[in-house]
Amino acid sequence: MSEDELLSHFIDLHFPHKMSYLFRSMLDSAELVQYLAELVGPNVKCTQSMLFVKKSGKLGQAWHQDKHSIPTRVHSLTCVLIALDDATIENGCL
Repeated sequence: MSEDELLSHFIDLHFPHKMSYLFRSMLDSAELVQYLAELVGPNVKCTQSMLFVKKSGKLGQAWHQDKHSIPTRVHSLTCVLIALDDATIENGCL
């Protein structure tokens, strides 16, 4: 099966940081942690990671609020989106 054929069978992968050193190292990036600490305060932690595979013509993630499915004590839940491909208006970026 080619890489494109394989990827066409998946929409998302949950917790890739538990399976890949590369994804784990992205979460531990000093720059990322610094920016998040400035936004939400110290003791930044990751509660979830996801890799979305959105091929051209496939539906994307619907608008939603993670706060309802990931309860927190304070309003500090923050999402970080890192695009692995160029994100343009033509290919459907936010």
